[in-house]
Amino acid sequence: MEFIEPNIELVLGCLKKLKEDTAPNWGTLTARGMVEHLTDSLQMAYGFKHHEIEVPEKYWSKMRDILDAETLLPKNYSATFAPTIRSIRNETLPLALGEFKKEWFSYQNAFNESPEMITNHPNYGPLNRMQWNRLLSKHLTHHFKQFSLL
Repeated sequence: MEFIEPNIELVLGCLKKLKEDTAPNWGTLTARGMVEHLTDSLQMAYGFKHHEIEVPEKYWSKMRDILDAETLLPKNYSATFAPTIRSIRNETLPLALGEFKKEWFSYQNAFNESPEMITNHPNYGPLNRMQWNRLLSKHLTHHFKQFSLL
């Protein structure tokens, strides 16, 4: 399975295809909600939004094996830290995309300034930059397939 590379030009190229009324192939997210959800994940990755680790430490290795596997994230997966019904904070899709782009660069800058930084993911435990990039690739691919952007 190939996952989208965490490259802003590639990612924005896919997101440009998104319209306010693009319907998902599964799930309850709207187009704008999906972009905001991706923004939230970037903020988690660079430590702006903190979440407690929900998975016991004894399972972290198994979760990282899942992260490294060449399998897609499951459709309709429900995570306690990602509400299925979202309150939308941006008034338009272009504003949501602008917020996403800003946070992408914050994510990149945070890891450039602190290459050894480790931040927590509720399901995968403490992750470094390489692991976050892997998760980001899988997460973007999941939602881009959800909205037929790939």
